[in-house]
Amino acid sequence: MRRGIALMDVLVAALILAIGMSVTMSLASQSLTGQSTSEKRITAAWLADGLLSMVLAEGPRRYSMRQPAEGMFEAPFEAYDFLVEIRAQGDWSPYVVTATVGWQDRTGRKTVHVETLVAPRQGEEDDWTNWRPDEPLDREGRAWDEPEEDAGPGAGS
Repeated sequence: MRRGIALMDVLVAALILAIGMSVTMSLASQSLTGQSTSEKRITAAWLADGLLSMVLAEGPRRYSMRQPAEGMFEAPFEAYDFLVEIRAQGDWSPYVVTATVGWQDRTGRKTVHVETLVAPRQGEEDDWTNWRPDEPLDREGRAWDEPEEDAGPGAGS
């Protein structure tokens, strides 16, 4: 009789251990999947921020004339694609700039959208084809001789 009860105790303990191990393994798998997804989202947000920084550095009008509005990133980010939308709201109003970075995940297509306002450049338009200073630079006029300091007592000995 005792052997039957001991066998039942071992079987119940093995069942509880198996359930615990399967739950632990399932949580570990979900954790790794979540980490991979978060890593891809962070990379996409970083890439979108880089696109918006380029729009800000070049100016919205110049960026839209010189850079592609959509495409794929270069290696090592070739798994990501981008779309940059620049919408003017008026002569003195800021541009609405939206950067969308997307990638294909095993659960489907994922995207990150980042939107900001960029003020238009004021004043005369820059002539990027003929970028020269208004007046020649006088390099010799900018240089000066340092005054020689008088040698005090004990100098040179």
